[in-house]
Amino acid sequence: LFSEMSFGIVWAAWLAFLVMAYMARNINTSFKEYKEMLIIVVLTSISIAYQTVVHHVVREYTAYRWARITSTFFEYLASQTSLVVLLWVPVYNCIFHRREFRRKFFDKMKADGMAARYGMTLPTTS
Repeated sequence: LFSEMSFGIVWAAWLAFLVMAYMARNINTSFKEYKEMLIIVVLTSISIAYQTVVHHVVREYTAYRWARITSTFFEYLASQTSLVVLLWVPVYNCIFHRREFRRKFFDKMKADGMAARYGMTLPTTS
């Protein structure tokens, strides 16, 4: 019963997150990361689904090395890949296209009103 309730709470929280993410998909800001979020949602959903299936199909989950290793692998893959997915584009552009990326980012911040809202003076772009 404890396992079922635990996974019920995890799935309820995950579904609440998915609803909020879906509702926020059209918000335009300087930090819009919808494509990245979709990748993270897929990876995390796979990880949670795998955990649920393994825990309910293999009742003596901790007795099987393959179950522990694969569960840990999917959790690790989802968490570490999420960080890489979020940081890949900004880091790549800062290294290889620094001036153009900076100009586009500052233009987005000005268009969103983020610069004015936080009292930032951004350099003029040309």
